[in-house]
Amino acid sequence: MTQNSKHYGKRTCMYDDNPHRRVVCPDWTFTQGFKKRIEDNAKKNEVSKSKYFETVIQNFFILENPNMMITGKHSYNPCEKSTERIRMTLHPEVIKLIKEYSQILNTSSSKYLTNLFLMYETKYGSEIQLKNLIMYIQN
Repeated sequence: MTQNSKHYGKRTCMYDDNPHRRVVCPDWTFTQGFKKRIEDNAKKNEVSKSKYFETVIQNFFILENPNMMITGKHSYNPCEKSTERIRMTLHPEVIKLIKEYSQILNTSSSKYLTNLFLMYETKYGSEIQLKNLIMYIQN
């Protein structure tokens, strides 16, 4: 019996052949609870935090309208805010899309991502397989 490898945890040298494929996550600030949810959901799906983060964003852009309604630019508790960055490497195009849509909505990228993940998790939970999400929508 073979055991499936776990993709979460220590990053392998998968992207070392093409260093321009991934860039370090910008200095977005999130609450500790947000970071914990990303980590837990990545482990649940047996993928890295970076893979989970990117997949959720890609699925959201496919399934939902990325021009979501954000009511307040500063509708968070400053005591909960963290200045620590999530240690991830992301594709530059994903970062570009996040920046573009947050500028359209006149909000910070951190606030945009927090709302995006909240909407996604409310509707789809921690599921990241697009085929399962499409089947969920059809039912």
